[in-house]
Amino acid sequence: MDKKVDLSKVQRILVIKFKHIGDVLLMVPTVRALRERFPKAHIACLVNKGTEEMLTGNPLINEILTFDRPIKKLPRVRKIIESLKWAKSIRNKRFDLVVDLGGGDRGAVIAFVSGAKIRASFGVPREKITFKNLFSKLGYLLFHWHFKGKGTLGRRFLFTHLAKPKGIREHTIEHDLNVVRNLGIDTRNKELEIFVSDEDRRHIESLLKEKGIEKEEILTIIHPVSRWREKEWRDEGFAKACDYLIDRYHSKVIFTAGPEEREMRRVKEIIGLMKETPVDLSGKITLKQLVALIERSNLYLGLDSAPMHIANALKKPLIALFDPTSIPEWAPRGKNQIALSVKAGVDEVLGVIDKELSGKKEWQKVTF
Repeated sequence: MDKKVDLSKVQRILVIKFKHIGDVLLMVPTVRALRERFPKAHIACLVNKGTEEMLTGNPLINEILTFDRPIKKLPRVRKIIESLKWAKSIRNKRFDLVVDLGGGDRGAVIAFVSGAKIRASFGVPREKITFKNLFSKLGYLLFHWHFKGKGTLGRRFLFTHLAKPKGIREHTIEHDLNVVRNLGIDTRNKELEIFVSDEDRRHIESLLKEKGIEKEEILTIIHPVSRWREKEWRDEGFAKACDYLIDRYHSKVIFTAGPEEREMRRVKEIIGLMKETPVDLSGKITLKQLVALIERSNLYLGLDSAPMHIANALKKPLIALFDPTSIPEWAPRGKNQIALSVKAGVDEVLGVIDKELSGKKEWQKVTF
């Protein structure tokens, strides 16, 4: 714990995480820790627009606020005006405690202008300044406000409590929780949770029926794409794994992807390498409909991406392929949830599929 803090008057809390979709879902245990400590408080979460559906319907949260990133693309004067208006709207909400889980400039400044008496976030390692890097660091400070990759200049002045860096790589859930642990707040329940409406469930059931898939059939969700191309497994590997699931286990295989042209094109390229016929839903369903689809499924096979975290939250058996360096920080930690390297061979992945499925009752009726 950093320094003694009086939490007795905390009634309104803001949790900030300006990250991607999967990162936002991983903040849930930190929100739960705050709810357990302050059961009657008003807890608001501030996230980038487009990521909020990871939190909608969660009873831990009273209010979800979104920041529309296109503000940054406005002309300079207009951007300043709009940003000040937006900052004022946050200040008017009179938060007592702000927890920033993003670690960037924007979250730090918003925490400061919120007027909250208690403002907590991550500390950042101090970067050693030498004669060789002095001028480059000064130049970066003058034009970018912060050391590259090291956080906001003067960050310690914008927050009242900074969790000290541990100097080790740890899971993102634990990393986020360290911010509130520094205030004396923690939780034993570190599970993820995500919620979906009956309307989205009905839409998925209708869509599956339209594709000729009945309620009792086994489903495997394949999500072979990522925001970063270097994190993706090879097309031939996915094609062979999908053919194996269909031929060996009689599973219906459903491909998912975002609406971006590159992602949908890659799904079609993988399907083109297959011998069997899967269902292609890439770019055809919303994020919450994807949650309903994964909820309906029996297995997830894909990459280190938001759908993997969704499958984790829904406690689905999953096999996820990672950049090896990402596994300590992002891998799922549930039962029957396996993390493999993207360097894994096809035989290794098929072996894990057999290990995961062969003993499960729902799969035994369709195995040879």
